[in-house]
Amino acid sequence: MRTLTTLLLLGGLTAAAARQTAPAEDAVREEFFVLETVPEDLDPHSAESLEAPRAEARAVGLVAWRRRDDADGTLLEQDVRFPEEEARVLHIERHAQAGPTLVWREWRPDRGRTVIVEPAEQGGGFRVLEWGQEEPLRAELEADTVFPLSLLERIRAGDLAAGSVRVYDPLSGRAEPLTVREVGPAATARPAAAPVEAVEAAAGEEPAPAPRRVVELVREDGSLAGAYVLAGDGVRAFQVQAGRLRARRIEPAEYRRRLDEHPPAPAEEPPPADTRD
Repeated sequence: MRTLTTLLLLGGLTAAAARQTAPAEDAVREEFFVLETVPEDLDPHSAESLEAPRAEARAVGLVAWRRRDDADGTLLEQDVRFPEEEARVLHIERHAQAGPTLVWREWRPDRGRTVIVEPAEQGGGFRVLEWGQEEPLRAELEADTVFPLSLLERIRAGDLAAGSVRVYDPLSGRAEPLTVREVGPAATARPAAAPVEAVEAAAGEEPAPAPRRVVELVREDGSLAGAYVLAGDGVRAFQVQAGRLRARRIEPAEYRRRLDEHPPAPAEEPPPADTRD
């Protein structure tokens, strides 16, 4: 389960959404990725290292990110699947006038886990409720805590290219301070020998790719908590933790094909959420 564990930092859906196996047609934005391992450690400062296709890469999972905006606010979703491990992680963040909420659900062959984070009734912080252990766990978070997918939205928009922020980690159930910083020169997936102007001018050529920027998240001890390759506000690739696991952007058709090759096993319904004190 090491592959699953390294990805859990990134942060479920309702029971109905958990059974969803195809991209939602009403989503404002959808992005799909294949999780791959490569033979050597990745360079988190290099867009090419994280994004370029490689024949020797081994696919180990799939990721779907979705954002929906409606009259009630913004809904952020992440769906992570590991077919070989028969594991799945679903994560939703709702940002509405009443305050942000987070739901995280894990399905594995031998166990499951549910975490709910919602505004506290008093004090301006958050309360955390977790099921999956022998006894339900309860905890509190400070008011300045940021949820993982919400942090990524700020990075996408360019609102946070550098600085420190306290981020909730659903795996540990704790918040930790992370430093956000843009690293290395912006790069493109196209070789430098092909100038952008020449590519744009060439008849019949596809448009030049948007310039890449790489943003990384670093813990207090200097270890890597994540690295993202962005083009505009879109994510092209990302890495969680230092090492050889990366997520590379793929087309929706490829995502569906790979998903069809490994149909998910029926997930057991999680226990009902009782958020009463």
